[in-house]
Amino acid sequence: MHRRLLGLIVLLVAASLLLAACGKDAERAAKPAATATTAQTSAPSKAPATAATPAAATKPASAATTTPAAVAPTAAPAAATPTTTPAASAPAAAPAAAAPTTTPAASAPAAAPAAAAPTTTPTATAPTAAPAASAPESAKPLQATASPSVPTLDQGVAVINGHTIESSSLDQATMAVLERYQQMYSQFGIDVKGMLAGARGRVMDLEMEVEAFSTLVANTIVDDEIARRNITVTDEAVAAEFDKQYTDFLASQGLTEETFSAAVAAQGRTLEAVKDGARANICSQLINQALMRAVAGPITLTDDDLQAYWIENRANYDTEEEVRASHILVPTEQSASDVLAALEAGADFAALATERSTDPGSAKKGGDLGWFGRGQMTPAFEEAAFALGVGERSGIVETDYGFHIILVVDKKPAVRHEFGDVRDQVRADMEKEQITEKATAWYQATQAAATIQISDPMLAAGWTKSQDLAAGLGAFERLYNEHVVDDPYLPFIIGSIYETMMQRKTTEKTELEAKASSDPAAAEQVATLTAEIEAARSKAVSFYQIALKTFSDDTVIQSRITALSPKPEAESEGSTGTP
Repeated sequence: MHRRLLGLIVLLVAASLLLAACGKDAERAAKPAATATTAQTSAPSKAPATAATPAAATKPASAATTTPAAVAPTAAPAAATPTTTPAASAPAAAPAAAAPTTTPAASAPAAAPAAAAPTTTPTATAPTAAPAASAPESAKPLQATASPSVPTLDQGVAVINGHTIESSSLDQATMAVLERYQQMYSQFGIDVKGMLAGARGRVMDLEMEVEAFSTLVANTIVDDEIARRNITVTDEAVAAEFDKQYTDFLASQGLTEETFSAAVAAQGRTLEAVKDGARANICSQLINQALMRAVAGPITLTDDDLQAYWIENRANYDTEEEVRASHILVPTEQSASDVLAALEAGADFAALATERSTDPGSAKKGGDLGWFGRGQMTPAFEEAAFALGVGERSGIVETDYGFHIILVVDKKPAVRHEFGDVRDQVRADMEKEQITEKATAWYQATQAAATIQISDPMLAAGWTKSQDLAAGLGAFERLYNEHVVDDPYLPFIIGSIYETMMQRKTTEKTELEAKASSDPAAAEQVATLTAEIEAARSKAVSFYQIALKTFSDDTVIQSRITALSPKPEAESEGSTGTP
């Protein structure tokens, strides 16, 4: 699918609280944000527009920066992963980000370190996370209470650096995560609520609760810093940034405010509500950026630094050849022949595209696909489009999506910029990257030093696992061995963690095997990993079998046991490697 800008934005659950931090009322900056969470918000991004539009992939972000994963886990809970992307609808909301980003599951200024993420947002794709996904094992575990003894808290579900988190706040945050996943999965025809049954549903439910809790942790930590530094933004700054982004968004989509309003109304929203959500998000991001600059401190860049950065990232500053084209897509070659005959007889291309094209995203715009570079379309479509001159029309072009007639509207030649041409942009990009790196380091250190008590043992163990897989596994096993909780799905959860551990070690082993023939140390590590993989596999199967005794009709548990159990010798003869 062609990566068209959809500008998808989920309206903020706590928009009123976010707006209160802007301008005259900075009350929110003086209190933790644990009482407010939001669904995922996204800046205008290259996203699939229709199932019929030809495309392959978008380019990686220019000078991409690192976002601290600890702010809020970005992996979706386990699900069947669609491999194709169905048609997406019209834009759901106005543009949001000051530096186009996606801030997963984080509200207001709570995701400060994530505010200056990659300069272009990756294309929305089907969720791909494994059931037991967690943060890198290198992440330092927080001081979360995850032992079998449940902490005695005066009230609430947790205490974060002295701030009590009420159960209602966690419930609200978890609902926001569920709603976000519901919207994300619905693009692929999946009902998330239907996925919450059975063993895998219990894992998903716990993963969502942990993700919601991580948002509350981030909110509390970052809001405390915002309050300490008394960081606010003015109404005027928010209004100016909103006006700029909104104008750019409409122009990039080829929309007027009237057509955009109609698209929003078709999704059951009002334009003003969407604008309010976008303003709230912009306010949040401006505060985030101010905090990032504050915690990063002064950034000093010499000419040598800039030159070295430009050389390393030079390809990001060159402008590639681009084509602006329209197309008419039909399902059969005969239909394409009929369309071509009508065009040769003088029919208007845009009118025919609107009337006959089966690509709903471009048909309503007279077939217009906008600008695209190489690598963004399927090979046959790309080859035909770039071979045509401005104003020229193709014959019938067949792709996996059907049969196309292509009209090239305009072209831009490739431009190779010299350092002097892009010096200011290089400075801005390098500065942004360094601010993000320093802000990320600040957040990770601050989170690692946080004092967190959690009253729910399952949530505490899940939170520990999100920071360190092995530590989380130990926490869950203690709950099981000491009978601290009465959760019938606990054995399945433990089995899924062992399976994730097995998968990680298998990946590590594969990477080492390439070196093993020439590196004795690598060969020894491979042998060690092989044993660890087998041990994890055996443990996973054992815990899945325990779970199956309680849930004998759960096909997911049965399938995991089948997949991980050793095959009979007759079946495995000639095969190698770990199942």
